[in-house]
Amino acid sequence: MHRLFVRIERFLHHPWVRIAIALSLVVSSVFEIMEELGGEPDGMGSHHGVLIFGVAMVFRASTEVMLEFIETHHAFEGQKRSPVNEGRRRDEH
Repeated sequence: MHRLFVRIERFLHHPWVRIAIALSLVVSSVFEIMEELGGEPDGMGSHHGVLIFGVAMVFRASTEVMLEFIETHHAFEGQKRSPVNEGRRRDEH
Protein backbone atom coordinates (compact mmCIF):
# COMPACT_ATOMS: atom_id res chain seq x y z
CA MET A 1 0.00 0.00 0.00
CA HIS A 2 2.89 2.32 0.79
CA ARG A 3 4.31 1.84 -2.73
CA LEU A 4 0.99 2.90 -4.21
CA PHE A 5 1.00 6.16 -2.24
CA VAL A 6 4.60 6.83 -3.25
CA ARG A 7 3.71 6.32 -6.93
CA ILE A 8 0.67 8.59 -6.63
CA GLU A 9 2.78 11.27 -4.94
CA ARG A 10 5.46 11.06 -7.62
CA PHE A 11 2.81 11.34 -10.32
CA LEU A 12 1.12 14.36 -8.74
CA HIS A 13 4.42 16.17 -8.13
CA HIS A 14 5.69 15.68 -11.67
CA PRO A 15 6.04 19.12 -13.33
CA TRP A 16 4.15 18.12 -16.49
CA VAL A 17 1.20 16.88 -14.44
CA ARG A 18 1.21 20.15 -12.51
CA ILE A 19 1.19 22.10 -15.76
CA ALA A 20 -1.74 20.06 -17.09
CA ILE A 21 -3.74 20.58 -13.88
CA ALA A 22 -2.94 24.29 -13.76
CA LEU A 23 -3.84 24.80 -17.41
CA SER A 24 -7.17 23.05 -16.91
CA LEU A 25 -7.88 25.43 -14.02
CA VAL A 26 -6.96 28.43 -16.15
CA VAL A 27 -9.02 27.32 -19.15
CA SER A 28 -12.11 26.42 -17.12
CA SER A 29 -12.02 29.68 -15.18
CA VAL A 30 -11.52 31.73 -18.36
CA PHE A 31 -14.59 30.04 -19.88
CA GLU A 32 -16.53 30.83 -16.71
CA ILE A 33 -15.46 34.48 -16.81
CA MET A 34 -16.32 34.71 -20.53
CA GLU A 35 -19.75 33.26 -19.80
CA GLU A 36 -20.24 35.83 -17.04
CA LEU A 37 -19.29 38.67 -19.38
CA GLY A 38 -22.14 37.67 -21.69
CA GLY A 39 -24.68 38.01 -18.90
CA GLU A 40 -25.05 40.05 -15.74
CA PRO A 41 -21.72 40.28 -13.87
CA ASP A 42 -21.99 39.18 -10.26
CA GLY A 43 -18.74 40.75 -9.11
CA MET A 44 -15.89 38.64 -7.85
CA GLY A 45 -16.46 34.91 -7.82
CA SER A 46 -14.50 31.80 -7.08
CA HIS A 47 -13.56 31.46 -10.74
CA HIS A 48 -11.44 34.61 -10.42
CA GLY A 49 -9.45 33.03 -7.61
CA VAL A 50 -9.15 29.79 -9.56
CA LEU A 51 -7.78 31.75 -12.51
CA ILE A 52 -5.15 33.45 -10.35
CA PHE A 53 -4.22 30.16 -8.69
CA GLY A 54 -4.03 28.40 -12.06
CA VAL A 55 -1.77 31.06 -13.55
CA ALA A 56 0.51 30.90 -10.51
CA MET A 57 0.68 27.10 -10.78
CA VAL A 58 1.52 27.31 -14.50
CA PHE A 59 4.45 29.64 -13.69
CA ARG A 60 5.60 27.41 -10.84
CA ALA A 61 5.48 24.20 -12.84
CA SER A 62 7.06 25.86 -15.89
CA THR A 63 10.04 26.98 -13.85
CA GLU A 64 10.42 23.44 -12.49
CA VAL A 65 10.42 22.04 -16.02
CA MET A 66 12.96 24.61 -17.18
CA LEU A 67 15.21 23.90 -14.19
CA GLU A 68 15.10 20.19 -15.04
CA PHE A 69 16.04 20.98 -18.66
CA ILE A 70 18.96 23.11 -17.50
CA GLU A 71 20.08 20.45 -15.05
CA THR A 72 19.93 17.79 -17.76
CA HIS A 73 21.85 20.01 -20.14
CA HIS A 74 24.61 20.50 -17.57
CA ALA A 75 24.74 16.76 -16.96
CA PHE A 76 25.19 16.08 -20.68
CA GLU A 77 27.97 18.66 -20.83
CA GLY A 78 29.86 16.64 -18.26
CA GLN A 79 29.50 18.96 -15.32
CA LYS A 80 29.13 17.07 -12.07
CA ARG A 81 27.33 19.89 -10.27
CA SER A 82 25.17 22.45 -11.94
CA PRO A 83 24.54 25.89 -10.44
CA VAL A 84 20.80 25.22 -10.65
CA ASN A 85 21.08 22.06 -8.56
CA GLU A 86 23.23 23.80 -5.96
CA GLY A 87 20.72 26.65 -5.59
CA ARG A 88 17.87 24.18 -5.22
CA ARG A 89 19.69 22.30 -2.46
CA ARG A 90 20.24 25.49 -0.49
CA ASP A 91 16.57 26.43 -0.79
CA GLU A 92 15.33 23.02 0.36
CA HIS A 93 17.19 23.08 3.68
